[in-house]
Amino acid sequence: MRRWLRSFAIICLFLTIFFNSRSITEAENSSDKNYRVLCLLSYNYAYDIVPDETDGIEAGLLSEEYDLNISLTYESMDTKNFFTSSDIQEFYDYLAYKMGKTEKYDLLIVADDTALRFALNYRDTLFKDMPIVFMGINSISEAESAAVLENVTGVAEIPDFESNYELMKNLFPERDTIVAIVDGTNTGQGEYVQFMNFISKYPDQKYKILNTSRYSKNGVREYLGNLDENDIILYLDFVEDGDGNIYSLEAATKFISQSVNNVPIFRTSSADIENGVLGGVSYSFYDAGKEAGDMAARILMGTPPKDISMVSDTVTITYFEQSALDKYGIKIKNLPEGTYVINEHETFGKWYRENVLLTNLVGLVCILLITIIVILSITNRRREKTINTDPLTGIANRLYIGKLARPLAAHKERHALIIVDVDYFKQINDTKGHQAGDEVLIDIARLLQRVSKEYGATAARIGGDEFVILVKEPYTDKCEEIAGKVREALKNGIRVKKDIITPTLSMGGAIYPIDTENPGRLMTMADQALYRVKKDGRNGFRMYSPDLFNN
Repeated sequence: MRRWLRSFAIICLFLTIFFNSRSITEAENSSDKNYRVLCLLSYNYAYDIVPDETDGIEAGLLSEEYDLNISLTYESMDTKNFFTSSDIQEFYDYLAYKMGKTEKYDLLIVADDTALRFALNYRDTLFKDMPIVFMGINSISEAESAAVLENVTGVAEIPDFESNYELMKNLFPERDTIVAIVDGTNTGQGEYVQFMNFISKYPDQKYKILNTSRYSKNGVREYLGNLDENDIILYLDFVEDGDGNIYSLEAATKFISQSVNNVPIFRTSSADIENGVLGGVSYSFYDAGKEAGDMAARILMGTPPKDISMVSDTVTITYFEQSALDKYGIKIKNLPEGTYVINEHETFGKWYRENVLLTNLVGLVCILLITIIVILSITNRRREKTINTDPLTGIANRLYIGKLARPLAAHKERHALIIVDVDYFKQINDTKGHQAGDEVLIDIARLLQRVSKEYGATAARIGGDEFVILVKEPYTDKCEEIAGKVREALKNGIRVKKDIITPTLSMGGAIYPIDTENPGRLMTMADQALYRVKKDGRNGFRMYSPDLFNN
């Protein structure tokens, strides 16, 4: 009997140790796991709201609070330019091909209405069993319908009509008619429904609806020109007119402000609060993106999506623009507390608000002022570097390339993009380990940076194993020279500890305005050239051409 009890105790002890050690090992493996997240954008990277959305997503998803190992991949549907059913099918084929060549993603983030519809349409095929987090959804009914589905949650885009209405009444009590500007796009109609739901609570309030999709360009201009001192504009959305013209945010805003005569313009979105817009309590795409990124991180940490409620509260920041405030004689003191004033005058009042701890002693003021100026200068330089730098490789990131490309596009200056993709990088990670993979990416980044500087170009890492080179004043031979020099430098391989790894690169380039007169499509065309190189066997370079996929 004693021997039996002793044997039973030993077996119990063995099982306890086995299962405890197993759970510890699983916990350790879980903390080391590299999560793959796909972020599907409705619009291309040059669209004004997208940088704010992606910056916010990364701030929430990559927060130190969660300390997750995440590989974040962006894909753009570019639906402002490609919106037909055949375009959507082409994008599906492209994405299905890419996803078929990579490991399965652990989570999907979608930004704006079209991306959400795409994700839900292919939820049982392309994104099967994948948690989905959405953001920026104008149609509240669609957001609510999506949120009740299994494995789906997110952030709805709720403009703060109440606060804007209160501001209008306080700042312009004599103006009694609200003119809401919308268009016929999905986004515009979603905001139209939200506005009508709001205005129905104020039956005595006069209002007009300008749907730009129902007017010609001249018709829109004439309508705006006929507004008078009784009107105030609530600018919700203006992407298209009845002639089929498509407007960027900046172009639409300038068109409105140049067409009206002394009519204040309020905006419910933080994108493009300038170019004649007075301001408003604006939806913050950065904060909404951060909220969505935080949700995604919590799901990856193990929280079921059904336990994370959809965010339907307004996510706002109050913005006003100084020159528009001056035009209408509005003082900053009459604005809500915490208002951010763009291009604010450098006044003593502003200086005093930013330095409330200073005393009236002249000597101490001077000393503290110098100290503050030095600290702010150092902090801003560090912050600017952090914002514009890829944390792994130390070279520029997607945000910085966007900052460089936007003024080139605005001034219609000739420039090119070369997209660089590391061939079979997943195999390097799988066979040599993630640390070796990181070292390969760092060495390739330094190589791209060195070669780019020789040609006055700029290299950046835009995500995962993808890089881009922005070339100013390019020509085809110059792009080919850069690509050739990069490939030649890689022939000797990269030393990682005691091993020599010899990666190859696939590269595709496109030139504005030779290959396209729309700078927003330049990245897409360079990506198509890259896709052609990969289809031809990788390890090469190709410039975009219209017959790229012939034969």
